Amino acid sequence: MRLDLDSAIADAVYALAGGYTSCHPPVPTGEVAAATNVLGHGRSLTFGFDLIAAPSFQSGMALQQAVTFVTPTALSLAPLDVAGVEIDLKNHGPALSLQVNEALPLGLDAFLAIPDTWINPSGTLIEWNATLPPQGADTLRYLARLPDRSGTFTTTTTVLLLGTGGPQTYKTVSLDLNVGVTPAALLASAQSVAAQLPSHGPDSNVRKAIQTRLASVQARVVSRRSDAEANIDDLLDAVESAEKLKTVDPTPMRLALDELIRYWEARWYAF
Repeated sequence: MRLDLDSAIADAVYALAGGYTSCHPPVPTGEVAAATNVLGHGRSLTFGFDLIAAPSFQSGMALQQAVTFVTPTALSLAPLDVAGVEIDLKNHGPALSLQVNEALPLGLDAFLAIPDTWINPSGTLIEWNATLPPQGADTLRYLARLPDRSGTFTTTTTVLLLGTGGPQTYKTVSLDLNVGVTPAALLASAQSVAAQLPSHGPDSNVRKAIQTRLASVQARVVSRRSDAEANIDDLLDAVESAEKLKTVDPTPMRLALDELIRYWEARWYAF
């Protein structure tokens, strides 16, 4: 039996399960080698055999395709999200000593650098020292919290060569981090989805319960952490209500509420 496998995964799975008798297209053996499941906007894949016991050149192909199949689409950046940034260094010549400076605009707050290094108190400047052997490479990483608003926030990476003549600028690169929505837009999106839920029938009470919780979030003045926590509680109650929808797909409502929860959890942390 074959359960709607992605063709690339299916080829790898059939090869592992002994479905190939030659280099012709695979022939099912009658056993379930793997099964996929779509969970709203997510995916899962379950293998019905031991990948470790299979030949590495075949199991590697199956695993690679499986990871590609289940990897979710990256979410767009929202206010107060944490952005992860990588800086790849590659040396095409002799050994180099470098200083790498990362400048962030005010409001974009770097709080973790890997490898660990100095970050200024406002979180707007990171400095690394790196030594690259001939033809060597290294990767610098950091996490930064975005401002509580929409906009484009540009970081600037400056690489300095360190030598006997003093630091010399080698390269400067910029990166734009785009936040396309405001907190108010996240709430308006959830309210719009709730307004499209059935107003009659078994789901009408669910719609009313969700709209009541969203109205509470909209009306609440947030001046302290407990206010943000109250908004999270309201949104979690709205999620519980959305799970009771019977006549329509709850996924759009759940996704809109999840985006709001993600924002308010970050807002809670920021107090």
